[in-house]
Amino acid sequence: MNKKTTFLVIIFTIIVIVISVSIVMGFQKLKGKHLDEIDRVITSIGGKVIKVSEANPKSSPFEDESDRDNIIYKIKYEKSGNQLIAWYRGINQVNDIHDQTFPFGEKWIFED
Repeated sequence: MNKKTTFLVIIFTIIVIVISVSIVMGFQKLKGKHLDEIDRVITSIGGKVIKVSEANPKSSPFEDESDRDNIIYKIKYEKSGNQLIAWYRGINQVNDIHDQTFPFGEKWIFED
């Protein structure tokens, strides 16, 4: 390879790395915002979060009410000595996780 080709390969590699790191950091920030929102809502109803896990939409109450713009969380929490389950349909929007302009906006389901 000549110097020009080597230089272009190095520049391209650097650009790919920067974009990849930005994407990973964006997803981490998004997940952090969702987890903060989950903790805020569960605490506001007098509960304490025990476990949060991402769920497959097909195995959730949002089976027919989610798309690529959503992420589904299953939340196990404790309230008044009882362990309960809640479901949270979050939005994959880092700037505003409460944006309701998507076909399936943010939504909570609390099981009895």
